[in-house]
Amino acid sequence: MNKENEIDILLATENVGSIPNLDHITTDNRTFIILPINDCWWICQINEQEVKHLAKAPGGADARYFTSPSEPLLFAYVDQVRKRVALYRYLNAEPWFEKIISPSTLPRNCRADDVLIHNGLLYVGGRGKMGECLWTRDKKDENWRLIPMPSDICLSGDLFSRYKSIDLVFWDGKRLIAVDNFVIPKWILTYDITDNKEITHLESIGLCIHTTYEKVITGAMNQNYIALISGGINHGTVSIHLSILDTGTLTEIASCCVFSQDNFGNTSSEKSYKVTNVAFLKDYLLLATRDGVLCTKIDNPTESLKKCQFDKIELNTIVEPKRFVMHPCIDYTFFVVGIDSCEKQNYEQVDIFTHPRSKIKSPLLQEKYWSGYSSFS
Repeated sequence: MNKENEIDILLATENVGSIPNLDHITTDNRTFIILPINDCWWICQINEQEVKHLAKAPGGADARYFTSPSEPLLFAYVDQVRKRVALYRYLNAEPWFEKIISPSTLPRNCRADDVLIHNGLLYVGGRGKMGECLWTRDKKDENWRLIPMPSDICLSGDLFSRYKSIDLVFWDGKRLIAVDNFVIPKWILTYDITDNKEITHLESIGLCIHTTYEKVITGAMNQNYIALISGGINHGTVSIHLSILDTGTLTEIASCCVFSQDNFGNTSSEKSYKVTNVAFLKDYLLLATRDGVLCTKIDNPTESLKKCQFDKIELNTIVEPKRFVMHPCIDYTFFVVGIDSCEKQNYEQVDIFTHPRSKIKSPLLQEKYWSGYSSFS
Protein backbone atom coordinates (compact mmCIF):
# COMPACT_ATOMS: atom_id res chain seq x y z
CA MET A 1 0.00 0.00 0.00
CA ASN A 2 1.49 3.37 -0.95
CA LYS A 3 1.62 6.31 1.46
CA GLU A 4 -1.13 8.21 -0.36
CA ASN A 5 -3.62 5.36 0.11
CA GLU A 6 -2.48 4.75 3.68
CA ILE A 7 -3.14 8.36 4.62
CA ASP A 8 -6.56 8.39 2.96
CA ILE A 9 -7.62 5.20 4.72
CA LEU A 10 -6.33 6.20 8.15
CA LEU A 11 -7.86 9.65 7.97
CA ALA A 12 -11.15 7.88 7.21
CA THR A 13 -12.70 10.95 5.69
CA GLU A 14 -13.98 11.88 2.25
CA ASN A 15 -11.86 14.34 0.34
CA VAL A 16 -13.98 17.26 1.46
CA GLY A 17 -11.15 19.66 0.70
CA SER A 18 -12.38 19.61 -2.82
CA ILE A 19 -15.83 20.52 -1.68
CA PRO A 20 -16.01 24.17 -0.73
CA ASN A 21 -18.92 25.28 1.44
CA LEU A 22 -22.12 25.40 -0.57
CA ASP A 23 -23.36 28.96 -0.67
CA HIS A 24 -26.42 31.06 -1.30
CA ILE A 25 -28.20 32.84 -4.11
CA THR A 26 -30.35 35.93 -3.88
CA THR A 27 -32.24 37.29 -6.89
CA ASP A 28 -35.44 39.32 -7.18
CA ASN A 29 -36.08 38.99 -3.43
CA ARG A 30 -35.71 35.23 -3.70
CA THR A 31 -33.07 33.31 -1.77
CA PHE A 32 -31.81 30.10 -3.37
CA ILE A 33 -29.54 27.41 -2.02
CA ILE A 34 -28.76 23.84 -3.03
CA LEU A 35 -29.60 21.21 -0.40
CA PRO A 36 -29.79 17.40 -0.29
CA ILE A 37 -33.22 15.77 -0.22
CA ASN A 38 -33.13 11.99 0.02
CA ASP A 39 -30.50 10.95 -2.52
CA CYS A 40 -30.74 14.05 -4.75
CA TRP A 41 -29.63 17.67 -4.62
CA TRP A 42 -32.36 20.29 -5.04
CA ILE A 43 -32.53 23.98 -5.77
CA CYS A 44 -34.44 25.38 -2.81
CA GLN A 45 -35.95 28.75 -1.96
CA ILE A 46 -35.81 30.12 1.57
CA ASN A 47 -38.60 32.34 2.86
CA GLU A 48 -37.83 33.24 6.46
CA GLN A 49 -37.68 29.83 8.17
CA GLU A 50 -39.47 27.94 5.38
CA VAL A 51 -37.48 25.96 2.81
CA LYS A 52 -39.31 25.31 -0.45
CA HIS A 53 -38.01 22.61 -2.79
CA LEU A 54 -38.17 23.93 -6.36
CA ALA A 55 -36.36 21.60 -8.75
CA LYS A 56 -33.71 18.94 -8.89
CA ALA A 57 -30.33 20.53 -9.49
CA PRO A 58 -28.53 19.63 -12.74
CA GLY A 59 -25.63 17.19 -12.59
CA GLY A 60 -25.04 13.51 -11.99
CA ALA A 61 -25.49 11.51 -8.80
CA ASP A 62 -21.97 12.38 -7.65
CA ALA A 63 -22.24 16.13 -8.41
CA ARG A 64 -20.61 18.66 -6.10
CA TYR A 65 -21.90 22.22 -6.20
CA PHE A 66 -20.11 25.56 -6.03
CA THR A 67 -21.40 29.12 -5.96
CA SER A 68 -19.83 32.52 -6.46
CA PRO A 69 -19.59 35.01 -3.58
CA SER A 70 -19.25 37.84 -6.09
CA GLU A 71 -21.86 36.62 -8.61
CA PRO A 72 -24.71 35.06 -6.64
CA LEU A 73 -26.80 34.29 -9.74
CA LEU A 74 -24.29 31.67 -10.87
CA PHE A 75 -23.49 28.15 -9.69
CA ALA A 76 -21.26 25.37 -10.99
CA TYR A 77 -20.99 21.67 -10.45
CA VAL A 78 -18.40 18.92 -10.86
CA ASP A 79 -19.49 15.36 -11.57
CA GLN A 80 -18.48 12.14 -13.38
CA VAL A 81 -15.84 11.32 -10.78
CA ARG A 82 -14.62 14.94 -10.77
CA LYS A 83 -13.91 14.92 -14.52
CA ARG A 84 -16.74 17.18 -15.78
CA VAL A 85 -17.54 20.82 -14.91
CA ALA A 86 -20.47 23.06 -15.90
CA LEU A 87 -21.74 26.57 -15.14
CA TYR A 88 -25.41 27.58 -14.67
CA ARG A 89 -27.51 30.61 -13.76
CA TYR A 90 -30.50 30.72 -11.41
CA LEU A 91 -33.86 31.89 -12.77
CA ASN A 92 -36.84 33.41 -10.97
CA ALA A 93 -39.33 30.97 -12.48
CA GLU A 94 -39.42 27.44 -13.83
CA PRO A 95 -37.24 25.67 -14.76
CA TRP A 96 -35.31 27.75 -12.12
CA PHE A 97 -31.91 27.50 -13.86
CA GLU A 98 -30.28 27.81 -17.28
CA LYS A 99 -27.00 26.61 -18.75
CA ILE A 100 -24.15 29.12 -19.28
CA ILE A 101 -21.17 26.82 -19.97
CA SER A 102 -22.12 23.33 -21.11
CA PRO A 103 -20.85 20.34 -19.12
CA SER A 104 -17.27 19.90 -20.28
CA THR A 105 -14.76 17.16 -19.51
CA LEU A 106 -11.30 18.13 -18.25
CA PRO A 107 -8.23 16.91 -20.17
CA ARG A 108 -7.48 13.19 -20.01
CA ASN A 109 -6.31 11.81 -16.65
CA CYS A 110 -7.28 15.05 -14.86
CA ARG A 111 -9.53 15.57 -11.84
CA ALA A 112 -11.10 18.71 -10.33
CA ASP A 113 -10.76 19.42 -6.62
CA ASP A 114 -12.20 22.95 -6.41
CA VAL A 115 -14.04 25.49 -8.56
CA LEU A 116 -14.04 29.29 -8.46
CA ILE A 117 -16.57 31.36 -10.42
CA HIS A 118 -15.35 34.88 -11.19
CA ASN A 119 -16.59 37.38 -13.81
CA GLY A 120 -18.70 34.66 -15.38
CA LEU A 121 -15.66 32.43 -15.92
CA LEU A 122 -14.65 29.10 -14.43
CA TYR A 123 -11.34 28.55 -12.62
CA VAL A 124 -10.72 24.94 -11.64
CA GLY A 125 -8.05 23.59 -9.34
CA GLY A 126 -7.09 19.94 -9.41
CA ARG A 127 -4.54 17.45 -10.57
CA GLY A 128 -3.21 15.84 -13.70
CA LYS A 129 -1.07 12.77 -14.30
CA MET A 130 2.12 14.63 -13.38
CA GLY A 131 0.94 16.95 -10.63
CA GLU A 132 -1.08 20.01 -9.68
CA CYS A 133 -3.09 21.92 -12.28
CA LEU A 134 -5.16 25.10 -12.72
CA TRP A 135 -7.57 25.49 -15.63
CA THR A 136 -9.90 28.23 -16.85
CA ARG A 137 -12.74 28.40 -19.34
CA ASP A 138 -15.44 30.76 -20.59
CA LYS A 139 -18.43 30.00 -22.80
CA LYS A 140 -16.47 30.93 -25.96
CA ASP A 141 -13.63 28.48 -25.28
CA GLU A 142 -13.74 25.15 -27.05
CA ASN A 143 -11.30 23.55 -24.61
CA TRP A 144 -9.96 24.05 -21.12
CA ARG A 145 -6.99 26.41 -20.94
CA LEU A 146 -4.17 25.38 -18.60
CA ILE A 147 -2.80 28.12 -16.34
CA PRO A 148 0.97 27.45 -16.11
CA MET A 149 2.43 26.59 -12.73
CA PRO A 150 5.37 28.79 -11.69
CA SER A 151 8.69 27.11 -12.43
CA ASP A 152 9.87 27.31 -8.81
CA ILE A 153 7.24 24.84 -7.57
CA CYS A 154 7.11 22.32 -10.40
CA LEU A 155 8.17 18.83 -9.31
CA SER A 156 7.71 17.14 -12.68
CA GLY A 157 9.30 13.71 -12.54
CA ASP A 158 9.61 13.78 -8.75
CA LEU A 159 8.36 10.67 -6.92
CA PHE A 160 5.59 12.65 -5.21
CA SER A 161 4.64 15.04 -8.01
CA ARG A 162 1.73 12.87 -9.16
CA TYR A 163 0.13 13.26 -5.71
CA LYS A 164 0.17 17.06 -5.70
CA SER A 165 -3.00 19.04 -6.41
CA ILE A 166 -4.48 22.52 -6.37
CA ASP A 167 -6.96 21.59 -3.67
CA LEU A 168 -8.55 24.98 -2.91
CA VAL A 169 -9.16 28.13 -4.99
CA PHE A 170 -10.26 31.43 -3.38
CA TRP A 171 -10.88 35.00 -4.54
CA ASP A 172 -10.03 37.77 -2.07
CA GLY A 173 -11.28 40.70 -4.17
CA LYS A 174 -7.88 41.34 -5.75
CA ARG A 175 -6.31 38.02 -6.68
CA LEU A 176 -6.89 34.33 -7.16
CA ILE A 177 -5.46 32.32 -4.26
CA ALA A 178 -4.64 28.65 -4.90
CA VAL A 179 -3.59 26.13 -2.24
CA ASP A 180 -1.11 23.56 -3.58
CA ASN A 181 -1.27 20.61 -1.22
CA PHE A 182 0.57 17.47 -0.17
CA VAL A 183 4.25 16.72 0.37
CA ILE A 184 7.08 19.14 0.97
CA PRO A 185 7.02 21.83 -0.25
CA LYS A 186 3.41 23.01 -0.06
CA TRP A 187 2.49 26.41 -1.42
CA ILE A 188 -0.08 29.13 -1.67
CA LEU A 189 0.00 30.58 -5.18
CA THR A 190 -1.50 33.93 -6.15
CA TYR A 191 -2.52 35.12 -9.62
CA ASP A 192 -3.69 38.32 -11.25
CA ILE A 193 -6.73 37.29 -13.31
CA THR A 194 -7.80 40.81 -14.33
CA ASP A 195 -7.16 39.79 -17.94
CA ASN A 196 -8.25 36.18 -18.32
CA LYS A 197 -6.28 35.82 -21.53
CA GLU A 198 -3.07 37.03 -19.86
CA ILE A 199 -3.14 35.51 -16.38
CA THR A 200 -0.08 36.48 -14.34
CA HIS A 201 1.49 34.56 -11.47
CA LEU A 202 2.18 36.97 -8.61
CA GLU A 203 3.69 35.09 -5.71
CA SER A 204 4.50 31.64 -4.27
CA ILE A 205 4.28 31.50 -0.47
CA GLY A 206 5.39 28.43 1.47
CA LEU A 207 2.86 26.71 3.71
CA CYS A 208 3.85 25.57 7.19
CA ILE A 209 4.57 21.91 7.87
CA HIS A 210 2.72 20.19 10.74
CA THR A 211 3.44 16.51 10.07
CA THR A 212 4.86 14.23 7.36
CA TYR A 213 2.88 13.26 4.26
CA GLU A 214 0.57 16.15 5.07
CA LYS A 215 -2.42 16.81 2.82
CA VAL A 216 -4.96 19.63 2.87
CA ILE A 217 -8.43 18.17 3.51
CA THR A 218 -10.59 21.29 3.33
CA GLY A 219 -10.55 25.04 3.94
CA ALA A 220 -12.55 28.25 4.15
CA MET A 221 -11.92 31.97 3.87
CA ASN A 222 -13.52 35.13 5.26
CA GLN A 223 -12.44 38.76 5.04
CA ASN A 224 -9.58 38.37 7.51
CA TYR A 225 -8.55 34.73 7.66
CA ILE A 226 -8.10 31.47 5.79
CA ALA A 227 -8.70 28.30 7.80
CA LEU A 228 -7.12 25.05 6.58
CA ILE A 229 -7.71 21.51 7.82
CA SER A 230 -4.86 19.15 6.95
CA GLY A 231 -3.90 15.61 7.86
CA GLY A 232 -0.91 13.33 7.59
CA ILE A 233 0.88 10.34 9.08
CA ASN A 234 4.14 10.12 11.01
CA HIS A 235 5.56 6.81 12.28
CA GLY A 236 2.09 5.27 12.14
CA THR A 237 0.33 8.12 13.95
CA VAL A 238 -2.38 9.92 12.01
CA SER A 239 -2.98 13.54 12.95
CA ILE A 240 -5.33 16.31 11.79
CA HIS A 241 -4.38 19.98 12.10
CA LEU A 242 -6.23 23.30 12.04
CA SER A 243 -4.22 26.29 10.84
CA ILE A 244 -5.25 29.93 10.48
CA LEU A 245 -3.64 32.19 7.86
CA ASP A 246 -3.84 35.95 7.51
CA THR A 247 -5.57 36.80 4.21
CA GLY A 248 -3.33 39.82 3.66
CA THR A 249 0.06 38.15 4.00
CA LEU A 250 -1.12 34.53 3.46
CA THR A 251 1.17 33.44 6.29
CA GLU A 252 0.19 31.20 9.18
CA ILE A 253 -0.56 33.01 12.43
CA ALA A 254 -1.88 30.10 14.52
CA SER A 255 -2.28 26.32 14.39
CA CYS A 256 -3.05 23.35 16.58
CA CYS A 257 -3.48 19.59 16.31
CA VAL A 258 -7.15 18.63 16.64
CA PHE A 259 -6.85 14.85 16.34
CA SER A 260 -4.15 12.21 16.76
CA GLN A 261 -4.47 8.42 16.58
CA ASP A 262 -1.86 5.65 16.52
CA ASN A 263 -1.88 2.32 14.69
CA PHE A 264 -3.75 0.68 17.56
CA GLY A 265 -6.65 3.13 17.44
CA ASN A 266 -5.54 5.03 20.54
CA THR A 267 -6.11 8.79 20.56
CA SER A 268 -3.75 11.18 22.31
CA SER A 269 -6.67 12.85 24.06
CA GLU A 270 -10.23 11.83 24.87
CA LYS A 271 -11.25 15.32 23.83
CA SER A 272 -9.69 15.32 20.38
CA TYR A 273 -12.01 15.64 17.38
CA LYS A 274 -11.78 14.22 13.87
CA VAL A 275 -12.58 17.41 11.91
CA THR A 276 -13.97 16.90 8.41
CA ASN A 277 -14.87 20.47 7.40
CA VAL A 278 -14.53 24.10 8.39
CA ALA A 279 -16.41 27.34 7.69
CA PHE A 280 -16.60 30.96 8.78
CA LEU A 281 -19.87 32.62 9.80
CA LYS A 282 -19.10 36.30 10.37
CA ASP A 283 -16.74 36.24 13.38
CA TYR A 284 -17.42 32.58 14.22
CA LEU A 285 -15.30 29.60 13.21
CA LEU A 286 -17.32 26.41 12.63
CA LEU A 287 -15.90 22.89 12.66
CA ALA A 288 -17.77 19.84 11.38
CA THR A 289 -16.58 16.78 13.31
CA ARG A 290 -17.61 13.15 13.60
CA ASP A 291 -19.11 14.06 16.98
CA GLY A 292 -21.03 17.20 15.98
CA VAL A 293 -20.51 20.88 15.15
CA LEU A 294 -18.14 23.04 17.21
CA CYS A 295 -18.02 26.82 17.10
CA THR A 296 -15.95 29.62 18.61
CA LYS A 297 -15.48 33.34 18.09
CA ILE A 298 -12.27 34.05 16.28
CA ASP A 299 -11.58 37.79 16.45
CA ASN A 300 -8.05 36.88 17.60
CA PRO A 301 -7.02 33.46 16.24
CA THR A 302 -4.00 32.92 18.47
CA GLU A 303 -5.98 33.58 21.62
CA SER A 304 -9.11 31.72 20.43
CA LEU A 305 -7.22 28.54 19.60
CA LYS A 306 -4.83 28.74 22.54
CA LYS A 307 -7.78 28.78 24.96
CA CYS A 308 -9.17 25.70 23.20
CA GLN A 309 -12.67 26.76 24.26
CA PHE A 310 -15.41 25.70 21.84
CA ASP A 311 -19.18 25.40 22.05
CA LYS A 312 -20.84 22.25 20.78
CA ILE A 313 -24.04 22.96 18.82
CA GLU A 314 -26.71 20.41 19.71
CA LEU A 315 -28.22 19.12 16.44
CA ASN A 316 -31.66 17.54 16.14
CA THR A 317 -31.51 15.92 12.70
CA ILE A 318 -27.87 15.44 11.67
CA VAL A 319 -25.81 12.87 13.52
CA GLU A 320 -22.71 13.07 11.31
CA PRO A 321 -22.04 16.61 9.95
CA LYS A 322 -20.18 16.80 6.64
CA ARG A 323 -20.27 20.45 5.51
CA PHE A 324 -21.97 23.83 5.87
CA VAL A 325 -24.33 25.91 3.72
CA MET A 326 -24.51 29.59 4.62
CA HIS A 327 -27.77 31.56 4.58
CA PRO A 328 -27.37 34.94 2.87
CA CYS A 329 -29.99 37.08 4.57
CA ILE A 330 -29.73 36.17 8.25
CA ASP A 331 -26.21 36.84 9.41
CA TYR A 332 -25.96 34.06 11.97
CA THR A 333 -28.03 31.30 10.36
CA PHE A 334 -26.59 28.38 8.38
CA PHE A 335 -27.39 24.84 7.27
CA VAL A 336 -25.51 21.71 8.34
CA VAL A 337 -25.40 18.99 5.66
CA GLY A 338 -24.62 15.44 6.71
CA ILE A 339 -25.98 12.02 7.65
CA ASP A 340 -29.16 11.78 9.71
CA SER A 341 -30.34 9.06 12.13
CA CYS A 342 -31.85 7.12 9.20
CA GLU A 343 -28.40 7.06 7.53
CA LYS A 344 -29.65 9.35 4.77
CA GLN A 345 -28.02 12.54 3.52
CA ASN A 346 -30.01 15.43 4.96
CA TYR A 347 -29.74 19.00 6.25
CA GLU A 348 -30.57 20.99 9.37
CA GLN A 349 -31.03 24.74 9.74
CA VAL A 350 -29.13 26.31 12.66
CA ASP A 351 -29.38 29.71 14.32
CA ILE A 352 -26.08 30.14 16.12
CA PHE A 353 -27.66 32.20 18.91
CA THR A 354 -30.86 30.23 19.61
CA HIS A 355 -29.79 26.65 18.84
CA PRO A 356 -28.94 24.74 22.06
CA ARG A 357 -25.23 24.73 22.80
CA SER A 358 -23.00 23.16 25.43
CA LYS A 359 -19.54 24.22 26.51
CA ILE A 360 -16.71 21.92 25.52
CA LYS A 361 -13.73 22.08 27.84
CA SER A 362 -10.52 22.07 25.81
CA PRO A 363 -11.65 19.94 22.85
CA LEU A 364 -8.36 20.39 21.04
CA LEU A 365 -4.96 18.91 21.78
CA GLN A 366 -2.89 21.45 23.66
CA GLU A 367 0.57 22.79 24.54
CA LYS A 368 2.95 20.35 22.81
CA TYR A 369 0.92 20.67 19.58
CA TRP A 370 0.40 24.43 19.80
CA SER A 371 2.53 26.29 17.26
CA GLY A 372 1.37 29.90 17.77
CA TYR A 373 3.20 32.23 15.43
CA SER A 374 5.08 29.80 13.27
CA SER A 375 8.38 30.63 11.61
CA PHE A 376 8.18 27.81 9.04
CA SER A 377 7.72 28.87 5.44
